[in-house]
Amino acid sequence: MESLNEKIRTNYFHYQRSIPGTDCAYLYSSISAPMHKHEDFYEFSLVTYGSFINQHNGHSHTIRKNCLLYFRCQEAHSIYAGNEQSTHFSFIVKKERFEALCQQFFPGSNFFSSHACIEKQLTELQGEYLADLFKALYICAPGDDLTGRIEMFLYNAMALVQSNAENTHSERSTDRYIDKLLTNLNNYAYVPLKVSQIYKEYPLAQSTLINSFRRRTGYTIIQYLGIKKMEYAAQLLRDSENNVTDIAAAVGISSLSHFIHKFKEHFGVSPKEYQLLHAVDTAADLTAKAKADLSHR
Repeated sequence: MESLNEKIRTNYFHYQRSIPGTDCAYLYSSISAPMHKHEDFYEFSLVTYGSFINQHNGHSHTIRKNCLLYFRCQEAHSIYAGNEQSTHFSFIVKKERFEALCQQFFPGSNFFSSHACIEKQLTELQGEYLADLFKALYICAPGDDLTGRIEMFLYNAMALVQSNAENTHSERSTDRYIDKLLTNLNNYAYVPLKVSQIYKEYPLAQSTLINSFRRRTGYTIIQYLGIKKMEYAAQLLRDSENNVTDIAAAVGISSLSHFIHKFKEHFGVSPKEYQLLHAVDTAADLTAKAKADLSHR
């Protein structure tokens, strides 16, 4: 019987990585895993495409896309691909680390109190969300909060395993991130950022963030940010004496011609025309106010 402590072989279809300093590892595979058990690790596995035959504790049955499995320490199990296109991932975490997180996230839970596989068929949205959290682990760039991403993945995997509700924590977590993103985008201090910088601030895969944002607002993040840039530019044209070039830079647009094009597309006039029209309106308002003040003397 193969132990996790032995180095798992790799080939064209199989990607495995230990995560330095985290007592965790992950596996993305379209090949079969022979019968094995983990001496001091817990494992979560999710079928992302196709089907597999899952064997554990003398039982054997077919599992399909979005089926989430949870294996405790010392629990013998195997998984055999239904066809060459079938894929799954596994996330493996050291016993001590996982049990500490269980106590932190779910005090009194029974995640490690027995030796039985837990199997949960997720909805399409739940499966997509958990898969995106997994993908976010192996696309981390230097400086990204890897520990935070690991804890988010494990929190949501545990919540999904023990939850029977359709509206799971994973969906509510996404909603909270969209709320935070909308709050930030409505703050003009956030407007100069590039959309790539915004993506890095949220521990969600881009597809989940983009699709969830579009479902909420009807806009993509790029479209919404573009609107906010134009609104902020209009405010600066009205309330400051900065020239058009400086205002374009202030909203995070380096190309003056692109800024002028987008502004005219949004407001129907060029930035300079908008500034002049507003100056005329302001002058007229001041004149009217002065006349009114004189008439009351």
